[in-house]
Parts: sequence; C-alpha cells; structure tokens
Amino acid sequence: MAFLSRKPVQYLLVIIVMLGVSFLRFPDFFQHPGHIVEPYGDGFKAYTVIDYHAEYDSTYTHFQGMNYPYGDHAIPSATQPLISNTIKFISDNFIDITDYTIAIVNLSMMLSLVLCGLFLFLIFQKLNLPWWYALAVALGLTFLSPQIHRIHAHYGLSHPEAIPALFYFLLRYDEKPKLRYSFAVALVVLVFSLIHFYYFAILIFAISFFFLFKFLRKLNWRDLPRLAAHYGIQAVLPLLFFVWWLFSKDPIEDRTAEPWGFFNFHALWEGIVLSLDQPYFRWIDRQVIKFRPTYIENRAYIGLVSLVVGMFMLVRGLSPKRTYLRFDNSHGAFLLTAFWSSFVLLIFALGVPFTIGGLEFLLDYAGPVRQFRSVGRFAWIFYFVINIVVFTWLYEQLREKSWRYYLLIPALLILYLEAYYSATSYDLRLDTTEELHGGKNFKSLPGINYEDFQAILTVPYYNIGSDQFWWEPEGFILQKSLTLSIQTGLPVTSAMLTRSSRSQTLKQMQFVTEPYRVPTLLADLPDDRPLLMMLDQLEYEKEKERYAHLLDGAALIYSEGDRLRLYRQPLRAFAERLDQKTRRLNRIIRQDTTLIWQENLATQDRTADYYYEPFADSQAAEIYFGGGAYQGTASELNTFAIPNLGQEAEGDYALSMWVYIADDRRSRAYVQLDEYDAEGNHLRQHRQDMHRLIDLFDSNGWAMLELPFKPASAESTFTLTIQNQRLRGQRILLDELLVRPAGLDIYGRFDEALWWNNRHYFVEE
Repeated sequence: MAFLSRKPVQYLLVIIVMLGVSFLRFPDFFQHPGHIVEPYGDGFKAYTVIDYHAEYDSTYTHFQGMNYPYGDHAIPSATQPLISNTIKFISDNFIDITDYTIAIVNLSMMLSLVLCGLFLFLIFQKLNLPWWYALAVALGLTFLSPQIHRIHAHYGLSHPEAIPALFYFLLRYDEKPKLRYSFAVALVVLVFSLIHFYYFAILIFAISFFFLFKFLRKLNWRDLPRLAAHYGIQAVLPLLFFVWWLFSKDPIEDRTAEPWGFFNFHALWEGIVLSLDQPYFRWIDRQVIKFRPTYIENRAYIGLVSLVVGMFMLVRGLSPKRTYLRFDNSHGAFLLTAFWSSFVLLIFALGVPFTIGGLEFLLDYAGPVRQFRSVGRFAWIFYFVINIVVFTWLYEQLREKSWRYYLLIPALLILYLEAYYSATSYDLRLDTTEELHGGKNFKSLPGINYEDFQAILTVPYYNIGSDQFWWEPEGFILQKSLTLSIQTGLPVTSAMLTRSSRSQTLKQMQFVTEPYRVPTLLADLPDDRPLLMMLDQLEYEKEKERYAHLLDGAALIYSEGDRLRLYRQPLRAFAERLDQKTRRLNRIIRQDTTLIWQENLATQDRTADYYYEPFADSQAAEIYFGGGAYQGTASELNTFAIPNLGQEAEGDYALSMWVYIADDRRSRAYVQLDEYDAEGNHLRQHRQDMHRLIDLFDSNGWAMLELPFKPASAESTFTLTIQNQRLRGQRILLDELLVRPAGLDIYGRFDEALWWNNRHYFVEE
C-alpha cells in the first residue's frame, strides 16, 4: 500500500471518507438538496433571506426583503453574503441559478464537513502523526463538533471548518512566518465572516490571543515589529475591510449597544465537560446526580477522551517532576500557544468575570464586548484545540509502546461513539412545504397582480431583532409570508433580523397596533400602492383584539381553507380608522348624557371605582401628558402605592401606564404588581417583562403598558414596581398611571385633548 504514502492520494481518501460518512448521516441533503431542514422559525428564515437577497436586491450590500420600507445591511440580515452575493453575481452576469439557492445552501453545509475533516487532517499531518490516525481523529472530531447541531436552524454557524482552517494556517505561519500564510489567515477570516459575522469575532479573538502568547513565549521585544506586521495582515486588514463595508455602508445608527442574552447565552461548565447526548451521562443524570440543564448556546462538549486525557495531562504538568508539558514533534510550542489562547477564550465563553455574582456591572464597561450576547460560541475554539492537543499528545506518548493500540483503538471507538450520538441527537431530515415543493406556487393564485402592491403586511405581525421587542411569528405566518416574498419579490414589513434599528422597530409596531396616531411609517413609504395583507385566520382569532382594526377598510381578495386570507390594505385606511375612532369618542364625550362626571373624568357606572395618578406635580425631563411626569433611577426600585379600589376579588382589572422607551433598552424593564392584605401580608404577585405588556405606541417615543390582573381580596392594597437593572444610573420616565376594572370605560375632557382609558386624542375644534 505504498501508494497511500502519496499526499494527493491521502487527500482524496479524506474527501471520499468525509463525503461517505456525510451521506450516511445526511442522505437527504444529497438526494433532495432543494428541500429544507426547518419549515418554520429561524431555519426557514435563513433560507429565504439568502434567496431574496440573491434574486431581488439591487445591491450587494443592502437587504430589502424584511423591515420594509427600510430593510437592513446584508450582514446583520444574515444573508450569508459570500453565498448570496456569489449566486447574485453569477445570476446577474452569466446564468440564473437563483432557483437552486436552497440546494446551494444545503450543499455548502455538507461541503463544510468535508473541509473540516480535511483541515484537521492537514493539521495532524503537520504534527507528524501517521495518515491513518490523522484521518481517524479528523473524522470523529468533525462529527462531534458542536457546530453540527447548528444545521438545525443556524446554517451560517454550521461551518466547523472555519476554526481548523484558521489553526492550520497559523500552524504554517508559526512554522515559517511568511507573508503568504498571514494572507491565508486573513482570507479565512474574511471568507467565514461573510458567511456569519460571529466568525469575525471568534477568529479575530483567537488570532489576537495566539499572537499575545506567542510573544510571551519568548518575550523578545525585537520580535515585536515583525509580529505586529503579521498581526496587521491577519487581523487588522480584515477589520479595515469590514469597517468600510459594514459601517460606512450601514444607514442605521441606532442599533442596540447591548443585545439581550449575554447572561443567558454563555457557556456552562456542564456543557463543556459532559453531554446528555451521551448515554452514560444521561444515566448519571437520571440515577446519580441531576446536572444543570444546558441549551445549545451553553454547550461545546469536548468529548470524554479529551476530558480524561486532558485531566491526566494537567496532573502531570503540575507535578514536581514534570513542570512543563512537552511534545515530541517540532510544533510543541505552537500547541501550547494554541492551548493557552483557547483556554482564555473558554474563560470568556463562560462569561467570566461578568457572570460572577456581584460583578455583572462590569459589562457596562466592556465596550464592544457587550455586542456578543452569545459568548458561548467562543468555546468552539477550545473544543478543537483541546482535541488537537490531546490526540497529538496521546499518540506521541504511545508511539513507541508495543501495547499502544490497546489505548488508541478504545480512544478512537469512544470518539466515534460520542460523535454518533451527538450527530444524531437532532432530527435533521429535510422537509417540504406546499408552496415551495408541492406545486402550489403563490404566483399562480388567480386574480392577483402582485405588481399592484408594494409590500406584504402580516397578521399576526412578527418583529424580532431590535432587542427591544420580541414578537414571535405564530402559526404558519412566517413560512407563508416569506415564501410569498421570495416567489413574488414583494418585501415584508415584518422583521426577523439582528440588531435592527430601534426607531424603525417602534414605527413598525405603531403601524400595526391600535389606531392612536397617524402612523409615522406612512411618510416613509415610497409610493401610494396598497399593501398585500396576509392573515392566518386561526392565529388571528387568538389575538383578535390586537389586530381587528386592520380589517376595517381592507378588501378580501383571496381565501384558502379555514386559515389563509389575503387582503388589499389601502394606505388611506390607517388615517381613516383613527379619524372614525376620534369622531366617535368626541361624540360620546360631548353628547352622551349617561356619563357621570367627576371633574375631568367620567364613567357610565356611578358605583365603579378606579385609581388615576397623572403625576401633575412631579418634575421630569420628558412629560407625556399634563403638567408633570415621574422621573427616577432605572436600576433602582421605582415603587408606587395603589390604594384599595373597592375591588371585586378575582375580578378582571387592568393597570396601564405610559413609559418612555425611545432610548436603548428602555423596554427591557420588568413590571411587578404586589398585593397586600389589611395587615400588610403579601397575597399575590403579578410580574412581567415590560416589552410584553406594551401594545400602544405614540409617535414621540412614549408607549403604554397594560398589565391585566385579578385581585385576591376585596380589601387589599397594591404596590407597583418598575425596575431596569441593566440601566445603571440612567433615568426612567413614567406618566399617567391608571388602574380600572377591565370592562369599565373611563372618559375625560381636557383643554388639549379628549381622554379615554388612558389614551389621549387631539381633536381640532
């Protein structure tokens, strides 16, 4: 078998083996590459944004398919610019391949597995390991990789070859510091950052710590200029490109400075050293000790072999007789440098020091680090490096032993067993959808000329990405609306993006919720064509109170079964609805003789009681209505006493209040209503995130929250508490507190406005 000593033959063998195992695990991806992994949620969205950008967007930089009329930059839109723009370029200049976008995305994930195995094989070869061992370990590590699980929905993150490719070229650079290797590293950073921008942070951090420990390894100041030059090529050069392409081309200036999730999406040590995908850990979890639950962002399981051998290496390294771990090959210094770099990144992935109790405030001073809400992904570096180090060290220690195979073969079998259980722990069979694969293309619907419309409005509406609100898509509305979008070219006003504009999000929310002001988004639309409103009847019935007004003035143009409805939504209807509502309110307040007035407020029920606090005598930087508003410190407990209302026990009540949310993270406070009996004993608590309670938006940055609740007792009193712990030292602005029975309408008349249930309507005489 001398021919196997030839490197081209070995490379071909690696490719064949990786393709073969990939086919065994993912046969659908090869047999039906045009089908989809996930027909709903993030996975379906991931396909369609790539498809829309490749086929319909007019530039390589901007994505227009969601958040209409604004769109977003191609990178935060997760369009995988390397793939979508390549498809776009070929389709615009040579042959149209946009019909194969989904297949290209799926096959790119299969190619990534082959490349991961190939780069791991190249690393092990450079470390002077025999080709059969290098191939065996590369195969197992590829399919044990935590990124395999990302094929479930996060396709851009499912490219495990990014990290082995980086360390292969760092190894070549460490061996011979030539410019071509530094440019190769820069190319790796550029390529994978254009697949998913998280790779930019992960790879740049890895490069930075690698250079730091490389310098500390020798501590030779004369090497510093040369190291700086190579670091400039590897890290600074890609950074400059993205500063130009992302920031100079990005029209959005009000993305959140601190996305939600840092304290939830960091790695956990349980997710590093154990995995419930493995049967023995499941048995321990059920029979011996219960492990802390982990989720996909908390996990980067290194494998049992690396855990056991790594601990053994640590003990030997700390023993007096062996104070320094040595490797037999000439790249031992590289392996130690890579290990310490990955170890520091593991500490960061664990959220240290920010996740240590009492040190959470340090995140306020972490600058750009606050943008990395899913820091658990940085543990992927440690997964690859610790396994490269362990399997290299293990073979070197056993190389000359006659009984070496008695340990090497079990180690490989354990690796394969764990890789099998890990890679099969998710159901990754491909699915189909009616409109994409069942012959029910939306373009074939009778009587609809899509050119008559400018965009798609969805009911229920969904909007995710601003980190101020999380309106999840319900039912089939995301799948159907995005399918309609990629088949017709119509963008959707809904959004499922990343770090999207706060102000644009508020405009979108105001556009679809209760008529209260003429929506400011209307002025930003490019023309007067109507919107095509898609409605899921089943989900609409569940949220009818929120969306019923959108049917006023809308014309039904198509219905299918008991769920799908398409409406013509004229733009003038938005102002007409508000005008009709205001006229009706004006008529009631001025003409209804059944109203019982007490000063400026009135009800039709003389016995009903309510509580109204306008904060008229309080000073604040921003006032919503009247002469004053409440201003406090956001991170402190802002508490308001609410007297007994003479309420009915277990009756339905509503607490409403206006809050200023125009600034970043204002809507991420919590609202808590505590109930006490006459002796001060705590009876009941109602607690909710503020953003889940807001359903009414003004045009000036204020919004109204409404908290429904049921009192436990007719004699009780209440306290309302609002706090936003992440806004340390910053102000919170509140106004117009109202507590009323849910079925009671309260009317008011003031010099500047008509008033109804804490809403203020301005009417010209």
